Amino acid sequence: MEWILCSQQSPKENEEVILTFKNSAGSHVGEATFKNDYYYYVAETDRGYYEEPYGIPIAWMKKPEPYIGE
Repeated sequence: MEWILCSQQSPKENEEVILTFKNSAGSHVGEATFKNDYYYYVAETDRGYYEEPYGIPIAWMKKPEPYIGE
């Protein structure tokens, strides 16, 4: 799998991807869901689902096996 620059192409709506992004603490990699033109960190908590937009997105890639379909 190759990294795709966020400025060149976006994932499909509601697609789960691996994302590199920047925030005030530096550069990071994490899982994200793309929807409404934003990349979101999504977690399940005891109060339900929690969503928060990531900082500045840099690049993304499709999730490799075994993550797809889980």
